[in-house]
Amino acid sequence: MNGNARAGDGAPIVSVIMANYNGARFIEAALGSVLCQTLDDLEVIVADDASTDDSCARVAAIAAADPRVRLLTTTINGGPAAARNRCLDIARGRWIAVADSDDLMHPDRLRRLIEAAERDGAEIIADDLLIFFDGRDQAPQTLLRGTPAAAASWVDAVAYVRANALFSGEPALGYLKPVFRAAVIDRLGLRYDHSLRIAEDYDFVLRLLAAGARLRILPQLTYFYRKHHDSVSHRLSRATIEPMLQ
Repeated sequence: MNGNARAGDGAPIVSVIMANYNGARFIEAALGSVLCQTLDDLEVIVADDASTDDSCARVAAIAAADPRVRLLTTTINGGPAAARNRCLDIARGRWIAVADSDDLMHPDRLRRLIEAAERDGAEIIADDLLIFFDGRDQAPQTLLRGTPAAAASWVDAVAYVRANALFSGEPALGYLKPVFRAAVIDRLGLRYDHSLRIAEDYDFVLRLLAAGARLRILPQLTYFYRKHHDSVSHRLSRATIEPMLQ
């Protein structure tokens, strides 16, 4: 990333980065929920990961009508971490927001998160998310519970690891979709670990925390996390688990 392009020369306040693979069913709704944000000084970078459906055509049509949308394509499927890195390489915003191509967000989400991060001095900020089930008769549920669901809180690296440990009994914070202060990513020169096909967000946040970044979690419920048959994070295999163990 070119840090000199931040917060000046027409650069947006926030860059929303979105990895996509065969997300044609949901990507128009996902982009619509970003483009209708009350904080409209933004860009959306969609990195398509060699989709075989008509995802790219759908995104290109939206981009033709809204210059805030940029589409990156590739012929090689590298996984979501590699796709996010391609977005980071060209992102211009002072803040970086991660969104998935099958999820939704409340119209006021980015404004509220970035205002809170600026006020509190956070380098990473996230909110609660509502998990809803597409195609299944199952009630939606929130991720946070206990103290984090009641009030804003700071989370350090130790607490973050503990929350994501198997059978910890705590909410798995690695599922949250954070917003990052771009200057911290620039200063540390960090990128997603492209060997990870799942848990790439958890790993990226943990490395930022280990380097001293401050994570603030708000109890507001403004991100809507869709679970469906094709969700990448719910398909475990030896090939995806071994890089996580490493």
